[in-house]
Amino acid sequence: MEQFRKQHPLPKTPRQPAPPRVTPSNIDPSKFTVDVSTPRPVVNRDPNERDRYLSSAFAKIKRNWLRLKASANLRSQGAGVVEVTVKFEIGSGGELRAPRLVRPSSYPEFDRLVLQAVRGISNVGRPPFRISESLTMKFRLN
Repeated sequence: MEQFRKQHPLPKTPRQPAPPRVTPSNIDPSKFTVDVSTPRPVVNRDPNERDRYLSSAFAKIKRNWLRLKASANLRSQGAGVVEVTVKFEIGSGGELRAPRLVRPSSYPEFDRLVLQAVRGISNVGRPPFRISESLTMKFRLN
């Protein structure tokens, strides 16, 4: 082992130069500048990319809604428009998460069918960017 250590000595640690001494008389405050920049997110380079993706995702949900609505034969109660608002998130893999009624209608069967339509779409495709906020979608029955 001794012979190996003689043939392969440990590398020498380089010496760090001593930091320069700064005295208050050497500092001129008027010569200080500070650059502050906040990095721009690289997640969405094309401003229309987000709109195209969300339009496609909402279209998938709407197609499922129209299919369920046609088979359920729902009719508006009374003389007015029935409206419900649903909130949900889209995960990084495109999965729909936590669909919930934000503003239910006065028609429970309609509300149930809308939630069923949203929950029936398990994935809307992987988003090309991170979606951190909740999304809302309104459904109307005339």
